[in-house]
Amino acid sequence: MTGVENKIVFSIAMNSFTSYAAVMLNIVAIIALRKTPSLPKPLKVLLLSISVSDLCVGLLVQPLYVALHRINGDKPIFTTLARVNTISTTFFCTATLLGICAVSVDRFLAIHLHLRYQEIVTHRRVVAVVISIWVLSAVLSVPRTNTFEKADRIILAIIVFITLGCLVAIAIIYVKLYLVLKHHIMQVHALHINLDSQDAVAIEDTARQKKSAVVIFYLYLTLLICYLPNTFIALMLALSSVRPPSLVFLFSDALLFLNSSLDPLIYCWKMRQVRLTAMNMLRNMHFKC
Repeated sequence: MTGVENKIVFSIAMNSFTSYAAVMLNIVAIIALRKTPSLPKPLKVLLLSISVSDLCVGLLVQPLYVALHRINGDKPIFTTLARVNTISTTFFCTATLLGICAVSVDRFLAIHLHLRYQEIVTHRRVVAVVISIWVLSAVLSVPRTNTFEKADRIILAIIVFITLGCLVAIAIIYVKLYLVLKHHIMQVHALHINLDSQDAVAIEDTARQKKSAVVIFYLYLTLLICYLPNTFIALMLALSSVRPPSLVFLFSDALLFLNSSLDPLIYCWKMRQVRLTAMNMLRNMHFKC
């Protein structure tokens, strides 16, 4: 085997493993999220949307990607698979990106609006946002060739612009979120021990919202690490005809797909209610077996 063949074999093995992990972990996460009544409905809907897009990456995108690397590039089916893979990757990865952006906004509003949150962020509005996310993802994944002609580069540039825009927007949201939380903490210290029952409930609610915001921040950091290499390569392709080495492509793609396995681990590990539901569910399945 040549060095390139070894890299391709390693890429196939890694993507096969992470594909299986993404499918199993996201199935567990979806069931656990649905069975956790204590989660706020808006947060639950947004996390379910992210889990579904991550599940589709493991169930559809990665198997296509592995099949693509097992087929000779001269075969007619290669072109078809390459196009389907490009469309599905753009569709589901964009849905995950926009989902994490939406859930970050939701956590900011939960802390910033506080008592008015439930009045403004309703279940119906969140469902409308989720539908918009999937529609926009479908529009951005319109069929295009892999020859990187002018039209392809324009579409790619738009996707890169949206990706970088979302990553910057989430960073700004968390800076503002930090300032709001700092203000709330100062208010709590100012109250000292002269708290009535209503103040105590408000403080407890703020602490709960803070924990969920921290979980989404971990999702954002993972997204940043996994998406940036692929985004910079896409930017390079959109601006010039220079293609990076195959190893760079393989690494950036593997990192991009790895995100779909890490997301369910984060909110099943860091969100206590979801973690307990998932553990009880797996324990019951073990006893039944």
